[in-house]
Amino acid sequence: MCNIHKEDYPLYLVEIPDQEKETLCTRLAALDVTLVEDIRGMVMMSAIDCFDTPFHIGEVLVRQVRVELDGRAGIGMAMGDSYSDAFITAAAEAAAAAGNKDVIDLIAQMIGDNARFRAEAVAFDRGIAETTKVQFGLMVEG
Repeated sequence: MCNIHKEDYPLYLVEIPDQEKETLCTRLAALDVTLVEDIRGMVMMSAIDCFDTPFHIGEVLVRQVRVELDGRAGIGMAMGDSYSDAFITAAAEAAAAAGNKDVIDLIAQMIGDNARFRAEAVAFDRGIAETTKVQFGLMVEG
């Protein structure tokens, strides 16, 4: 079992293969996680530039899913058109609200079993960052 909190699920879900996420959605539905609403839409995405000035990047496609479990609602949203990411996040929220240990354990198990994908993504990102490092002590004035 892994020690991952519900609010961390979206971060860990990103690198897990889609087929595994779809399998988890099927297993969650078998545990009575019920789909209530599935919406696609566009939202304006904002960012802050290097001068701490907010600016709008543009519209981003999102998928929002609302589920119910043990009388409790859960809402998940994912950038893009990923039903499974939104569904799993919503299921985690509903399970936390309902105190449904079976659902939380199932999601945590899947994340723990697939932690290697997150580790590989972090290692890749670090490798890319390493290639841009400058060692100023080695620079010589010409």
